[in-house]
Amino acid sequence: MTHAKLLELPISHDYYQGPCADLWWQPTPQSQRSLDACCHKLVSHGGHSEIYFEQQAEHLPRHSMADQVLQFWLCISQTHFAAVTALPEASNYLPVYRNDDDASSLNPPKQYLQVPGRYNFSLTFEQRPIQLKLASDSGQTIVSKHITDGYQSTDFSLLLTQFGTGCYTVSETYNDQTVSHNICYQPDMPANAIALLELTIAADFYQTAPSMALHFNARDDVLSYYVLASNYLAEDFAALTIADAGANEQQRQVIMFSRVDADDFTDAHVSADLLTTNGTKVVLFHSQLPVSRRQQGPKKLQLKLGDDVLISSLPTPGSSSITSDFFIHVAKP
Repeated sequence: MTHAKLLELPISHDYYQGPCADLWWQPTPQSQRSLDACCHKLVSHGGHSEIYFEQQAEHLPRHSMADQVLQFWLCISQTHFAAVTALPEASNYLPVYRNDDDASSLNPPKQYLQVPGRYNFSLTFEQRPIQLKLASDSGQTIVSKHITDGYQSTDFSLLLTQFGTGCYTVSETYNDQTVSHNICYQPDMPANAIALLELTIAADFYQTAPSMALHFNARDDVLSYYVLASNYLAEDFAALTIADAGANEQQRQVIMFSRVDADDFTDAHVSADLLTTNGTKVVLFHSQLPVSRRQQGPKKLQLKLGDDVLISSLPTPGSSSITSDFFIHVAKP
């Protein structure tokens, strides 16, 4: 028997400026059993995953998985993913990717609130009566409750353990008004998983293997350099600048900096009083535009005194940097 490619699932990230080897797709136990039973195999390497099938003739699978839905966790090998990635602010939501709009590509992720087996929540409407529904992600009603004047509390709970693992929609209807929100109950979610893929296998995949790319944008930061100068005369202190001398070499846009003197610091800045001791002066230089984090960050951001280079390459935030604020000390004898 020979094998042929069913599909590709490449993962790329701006931070790495290419494939992201820190991420991979891991099938759920049930999906792994389905793959094995149908003689399909997932192969992952260097930020790229592929599914192969055993064929009895060209493009003819030994066991077709057409119309089956497979689930894969998007897992991460390093703990600093959030430091380099532009992510939604709410971390208690699970992104779920699907290919139900165009079978050969992934939809933008749908966000689901992660909840425990007993989901306690507050009803939106105080008026009565309301109709409360719990539906599967496909829209099939699982629970429907008519809440009347006899129930005035806004607190409610749903026992999801009796319905099993999955994604659900909770909706409330009062008169002609309906509000809803999406939840997911995933007790077996791996600790290193950050998203879920629900992949529908199309029959066409056995003829032409699609490439379903997933891309992550890097986190953008305003670079802030607090320069603390000791024994600097006012004239020299005023001549301090930061210049970008590495843009041409790295073939990137020039990073321009603005100067903010201590008297102009706001609540958004580190307090000048905390930084100026024993006659030390402080000035802030910040990038005029946010800068995307890169594994090979911008080089040759130079701290200069007039035409003299004091520091040839200032630090930039990387995978272990929580902040993009840096404190640079310079001193004269």
